[in-house]
Amino acid sequence: MKRVFLLSILFAVLFTSCNMGMLGQYSDYYYYSPNKNTGGSSGGDSGPGEDIEIPDIDVDPEKDPFIKGEWNKPDYKFDGTKFETWLLKVEFDGSNIPEYGFFEDETQWTESQVKVGYPEVSFNADKRGWKAQGYGMNPLSIYRYDHKNPLIAADGTYNNSDRLQRFLFYRIIGEAVVVDLDQYLIAVDTYSKFVFAYAKVTSTTTVVGNKVPNGFGPVESYGEKRFFYEYDPIGYVKESGELVLYQEYRDAMLATKSIGFFPAIKDPSRPMASEEGPGTSPYYVDSVENIDPEALKDMFKGKTYSIRDVNNSLILYTYAISEDGNTLTITQTHYYDGVMDEPQVFTNPEVVGSSSLKFGEKTVVGLDKTDTGFAKLKDGDTELELILDYQDPGPNFYDRVKNAVFRYDSDYDNAYVFFSADGKQFTDTYDDMVYTLESLTETAFGKARASYRNTKNKYYTMHLDGALVEGQKLSYGGNYKMSRVAPPEDFTLSSAEYLFRDYSEYKPSGAYKTVWEDNPDYKSTGKSLNLYTYTFAGDTLTVTTTPYMSTAQSTVYNKTSSQGNVVTYTAGTDTITCTLLAKSPDLIYVTDSKDPENGRLIRGDFTDYGPIFVDRVAGAVFVGESPIKYVFNSDMSITFTYKYMLSTKTSTYEFARFDNELKNNYRAVYRMKDTDKYYFVVLESDDNHIKSSETGSSGNLSFPNTILNYSATRQP
Repeated sequence: MKRVFLLSILFAVLFTSCNMGMLGQYSDYYYYSPNKNTGGSSGGDSGPGEDIEIPDIDVDPEKDPFIKGEWNKPDYKFDGTKFETWLLKVEFDGSNIPEYGFFEDETQWTESQVKVGYPEVSFNADKRGWKAQGYGMNPLSIYRYDHKNPLIAADGTYNNSDRLQRFLFYRIIGEAVVVDLDQYLIAVDTYSKFVFAYAKVTSTTTVVGNKVPNGFGPVESYGEKRFFYEYDPIGYVKESGELVLYQEYRDAMLATKSIGFFPAIKDPSRPMASEEGPGTSPYYVDSVENIDPEALKDMFKGKTYSIRDVNNSLILYTYAISEDGNTLTITQTHYYDGVMDEPQVFTNPEVVGSSSLKFGEKTVVGLDKTDTGFAKLKDGDTELELILDYQDPGPNFYDRVKNAVFRYDSDYDNAYVFFSADGKQFTDTYDDMVYTLESLTETAFGKARASYRNTKNKYYTMHLDGALVEGQKLSYGGNYKMSRVAPPEDFTLSSAEYLFRDYSEYKPSGAYKTVWEDNPDYKSTGKSLNLYTYTFAGDTLTVTTTPYMSTAQSTVYNKTSSQGNVVTYTAGTDTITCTLLAKSPDLIYVTDSKDPENGRLIRGDFTDYGPIFVDRVAGAVFVGESPIKYVFNSDMSITFTYKYMLSTKTSTYEFARFDNELKNNYRAVYRMKDTDKYYFVVLESDDNHIKSSETGSSGNLSFPNTILNYSATRQP
């Protein structure tokens, strides 16, 4: 079955980079216009096709891209004569994307005559192990046609043009699995070093339900009927021989499954392609002299393009062109607040490019041409790309909840959920956990759902209903638990003093699970050691920092500004901003200019239980009656020395879990290394004396109801 499936993969050789190009029938005025009545190959025939006529037009050397431009020499980037000896390697990856590359070995190109009348050379690639989706291509020969397109008559006007003297055309003939291969691949410009698509699949046959190309024609005979080198390059060649295919080409091949690929001028206003990324061909010139203004305007008439702001998806941009094509109206609509400012209106369009109109001071560019217009529109000033008849999914979840505060119902003690300024993180005051955005969830609700992960690696899907700000519901799994609250109008507090201690590293586990199982990367950093006291008095804020078992230090800040529910205080070069998010109990978000990325959420109902256990004992040594000794190591383990029968023994105990309640942060459970024995370790209320279980509990992390022993005292 794998062999059958492969049939659809090996034959759709990947010629093109995107969908059909820009406005058809408007070639640059000094370019050779291909004869629109010539056909190329079809019905299983891969040419050579008929000639393509090239009118005898005098080209201004100052405008001719084959003369004017640094790429018009064979040693541009590197010596182009390398291609005379370089061999071409061809493979296809698991997604049917080609992998090309040039190399040299003892093999030589030799003259051949598979296609009579063309300057053809080839080499035998049998048994080189080159593969298509993991299957060998054997026999296999690579063919090169110097300066003549093998899909167009060899002796006609087209193939005798001096302009083709810089191009080499490649083809393969061989077998893959049980199917014959005869594929026209790429054209390489030995001057600019760009790679172009020159062939189009013109017909297919069906093999066991899969479409297989069996006919090819020159791209000049299809689409816009441009020369292949006017379309966007699909890649470029490095001096090392590496051939780089642009990602937009790869993406287009995946999207169209190879068979329908055709080269394009994706955006005629973008810069020339380079090693930095895709772009226009050096041989494409966006000239407007022969463009019919009314024909181009018809492509835009009555169309409406929209997109949401990538940086703030609450804003929807809409560009509407009137039915007569003479007026462009730009509107910005806020998801909650409606139309923002006055719509911008631009009139009197003029042609400024093959797919570009300038309405007054505003230039717009049509992208991705269709039979009736353009699928996309680009703002020439802002580079914003909009979509025709945009199916608006609504804003991203995280934009909807930026700085939002939701209050639980009474069953959850009126706790809060507070979202960060970017909406990608929230703090739940019910469990004092911080949750971080994991992914957006696309559903029938648009983008009103998102998945957040807390520090215990637990995932929660959040869902917003409706578009109203105040009273908007936020739920876990569809069960509404909280409502959005409007921020207070001013900074009126219920109390003068607020406490804060960072408990973000407190990670309780289930009774039969260790912290390591829930949080494999867990490591405490001592964040809970400091108690912060915020005292508000008139126009001053006093911040007192009290380190664990040390002396408190205070700084007085003076009020410098006040606007609504936001107040700013300053001391020297340090600025503290306090935002009152909710009241009863008060919820204040505090940011410090010394660490603006890490704000603090201080609450009127905060209870201080002191530092968490691992911070209290970090680096400490406790000594008891000889030989009892506890050494708390940097990896949070304990090296414990004790008497076992008549000898002294030392064992390592690994931190397993906290107590499930924060108020019990003076105790923890440890596991004897390489065993299933768990031991209870307890600090006394003065933090200077410690005890542990006499015996371990096997495979059970519930706190053992056992006698505490092995008393020891903290050492200075």
